[in-house]
Amino acid sequence: WFLTDAANPLLQAVKTQPGRTYAHVHGPRHLCDHLRQRQSGRSDPCDLLGMCDGVFVSSAWSKKIISKHCGSDHKDKIVVSGFPFDPAPLVKHRSGCTDSDLIVFAQRFCPDNLHILETWLAESLLRQNYRVQHICEMDFLDDVWRDREARILLREARLRGLQLVVCKDRSDYWTQLSRGSVLISTCISGRLPTETLEAAALRTPPLAPQWGPIAEYMPQQNLYPPFNLESLLDMIASSPAVFQQPEMSNPTTVVDIYCQTMEVS
Repeated sequence: WFLTDAANPLLQAVKTQPGRTYAHVHGPRHLCDHLRQRQSGRSDPCDLLGMCDGVFVSSAWSKKIISKHCGSDHKDKIVVSGFPFDPAPLVKHRSGCTDSDLIVFAQRFCPDNLHILETWLAESLLRQNYRVQHICEMDFLDDVWRDREARILLREARLRGLQLVVCKDRSDYWTQLSRGSVLISTCISGRLPTETLEAAALRTPPLAPQWGPIAEYMPQQNLYPPFNLESLLDMIASSPAVFQQPEMSNPTTVVDIYCQTMEVS
């Protein structure tokens, strides 16, 4: 059994079935939040690791964080696999018309992604004569409308000049993303912000905090010290470069690690 998300309730069902069980953990906080919801307040990753013969994580950072919460019997079950990302479907959406003054955000507008920092950044960038857009798909709005704080902050950001671009589908989303001169991620939730890999595939330079799993996927010159906003603004002004796809997101490399760990061909 191989579950793409260890927080999937199916894990409870398959643990009693014949065979071995493996699962992917997308982030320590993501895992604990799901366990808390399903187990009436309990949020112990050791319970989950005890159900699996192995779990895959996207980064050495994630392994370190999860290992802190688990006994020595489970630590050997955690395997750093990287994260499979295929840039090929995005190539045709690369725009030949990049807007040199356009800064884009494309993450979930929520506390885990520091939406208050995004609002402040948008205002600072607008004062420096940049255009700022938050690009999203329709389901993004459903999450915002359920969160009172997010609604208030998004309204405030839009009043200050941030443009909200709601895309009709994934193709439209990628086309819009490719028009930006820089993508900014403020994610510190512990999950891998995949919009940074999408932006690089579309040749829009991404910038992200020097913290969490994304730091292992991006070169140092594309990482800014968390909460050091002056440093981030200087990086934007210096026109950061696009980087090549990292080997740890190469699908072939990741699948090889899956197969070797699970002893399948």
